Amino acid sequence: MINFNTVVETMNRVPWGDLRGVLNEPCDDIPIELTALLAQNPQTRREAYWRIDNRLIVQRGLYQGAAFAAPFIVQLIRVCPHEIRQEIYELLFQLANGTSAITNTILINRVVEPFPYIIPTLNGYNISLQVSCRFEIACTLDCFLSDLADTSSSSRWQALDIIGCFPEFLGMMPLSNIAQSDTDTENRNRIYLTIDRMKHPK
Repeated sequence: MINFNTVVETMNRVPWGDLRGVLNEPCDDIPIELTALLAQNPQTRREAYWRIDNRLIVQRGLYQGAAFAAPFIVQLIRVCPHEIRQEIYELLFQLANGTSAITNTILINRVVEPFPYIIPTLNGYNISLQVSCRFEIACTLDCFLSDLADTSSSSRWQALDIIGCFPEFLGMMPLSNIAQSDTDTENRNRIYLTIDRMKHPK
């Protein structure tokens, strides 16, 4: 079973010092900042969020390290309590909506154990930075759907925001069933509104 220690140990297998963020700065401090997202102190989590955001995503622009951080940010959702997921969800939303030139690609190898993540390589698969970020998040839509379906979850609406970023997968997600099972009319309407927006993306 994947737990916090597994995520941290796996994160340390990535050569973060070889990856670059804003102003071509190395990403060697990203693992420390990612683990701080699970701190009990809200201020610590918020400060970590901004340090990651300012290194990997600036004004929706994605930088190389973002793609390699995405799989671990996704896993943090799986191992942390609902009440401290806010900053993690905000980062995922930024990554899902980030932009990058189509010519901005990365060379990767994909590792599947103990969970899927990517490492940089000189002879791997060439993929768009933007596509890579979205792919890593889309692979965990089941987690966001579970969060949305849990009416006691304090992060269910942030989960819905992430789900709404992927209209291409609408037909594969039981959003209508989740809406119908919610006894609160306002909540149901909120989910139905997202479904409608996904059917008619701008």
